[in-house]
Order: sequence, then structure tokens, then C-alpha cells
Amino acid sequence: MKKLAIISAFSVLGAMASAQLSGNLYLAQANDAGGNFVSQEFGDFPTYSTGIGNVVTFGSAVNLTDVQVRMTEALTATWISGGVNQARLTISQFSGTPSINHTFGAASVGGDIAYSAIVNASITNVTAKVFNFVGDATGVTNLAAGTYLVSLTGIADFGVRGQSFQQASLAQASDSWARNPGGGFVLPIGTNWGMLSAATTGTFREASMGINGTAVPEPATMAILGLGVAALARRRARK
Repeated sequence: MKKLAIISAFSVLGAMASAQLSGNLYLAQANDAGGNFVSQEFGDFPTYSTGIGNVVTFGSAVNLTDVQVRMTEALTATWISGGVNQARLTISQFSGTPSINHTFGAASVGGDIAYSAIVNASITNVTAKVFNFVGDATGVTNLAAGTYLVSLTGIADFGVRGQSFQQASLAQASDSWARNPGGGFVLPIGTNWGMLSAATTGTFREASMGINGTAVPEPATMAILGLGVAALARRRARK
């Protein structure tokens, strides 16, 4: 039966080449020699739709440009060669535990969901099977300062593209949470959210992610800039 061909939700791979995610607003760079966790939305096997969210704190409002995760292909390089070009980007408010409304394989809806959409995605090769998966986040504008759980999950049928993994490492620079809401992998954390370390029997704790964008100037800062521009204009007018 084809469903049985889906392999374990995490695996250990050998050392791989390293290339930094940009992450000018947030960066959690996994060790490329570390382990990996399924982060994929399966249209053909929805109960296996599984992913990771990273806890991110923004000190001011932000406009995002893209969210990136480091991934590796399990067997053949069908993600890279086939050009997987869609992902689900979800951002939810985080206050100690992830929102149950923040899910994979379906739209996330609720008052604690700051953003949820299927976005365009692109692939930047690192090696033959390692790549940065980049999701367009330009739809996320004026996201208020606060702490959020951010996930970017590629959309690819198993029967067409096979399976891919988001890279993780032993480091604990940030909290990473995992979820398989349909329960297909029968993870130790069950069907709700659990720490990545619990989902992978305590081995891997931090998933890679780079978030790029700019801080939104606060009104007071804008006012000061406006006064400066006005003063400069007056000086030029006097000349």
C-alpha cells in the first residue's frame, strides 16, 4: 500500500555543506549535519501533513519580505528538479504554548492567527539535495510587536514529489514546536503541538528559519523625521 511508503517523521543524515540563511529579522541556523523533521503538506495523504513552527519575538512592528527554511530531500531530488513552488505561511500569537488553531494541511482561522495564506515559494540549491525553501511573505505588513509562532510548510503531494525534511539541530537558541494534526506519524507528542525535542524523542531541538523584512518606524520616529525634513526644506528655501 502506497501510504506505507511514507518514511519516519525524522531521520539523521550525514554532514552536508553549509550556507547561511539571511535572516535579518530572525535567524535560527540549523547544523547541516544534524537531524531532520517532516515539514510538508500532503494533498494525497492529509493525515501526514506535518510541520515545525519557530517562536519569534519582534520588538517593533514589522513588514516581512520572505521566510526561509533549510530543507533536505529524503531520496530523489524531486523537490528541486520538480520546482515545488507553493507553501503555507502561518503566523500565530504565542503565549507559552502554540495555538491549536495554527495547523498544517488546512487554513488556520481564529483570533490568535495573525496571518495564514498559501504563498509563492522558490528553491535555492545548497547541494544536490539540500536547499533553502523561500516563501513570499510580502503580504505580512505592519505585524505588531509581540511573540509569534511562525511556520512555512511546503505543499507537495507525496506521490508526485516524494518527501522533504526541515533541518534541525541540537542547539536551543530558540523554541521550535512540531505538530502532525492528522496523527498519521503517531508521534510521541500526539496530534497537538509539542516541543520539537519531544517529537523527536529528545534529540533535536531547533529548526532552521530565517525571517527577512524591515521594522516599521513608530509614529514618534516618523514625526521626528518629518520635522527634520521640514527644517531642511526651510533652510534650503532661505538660501
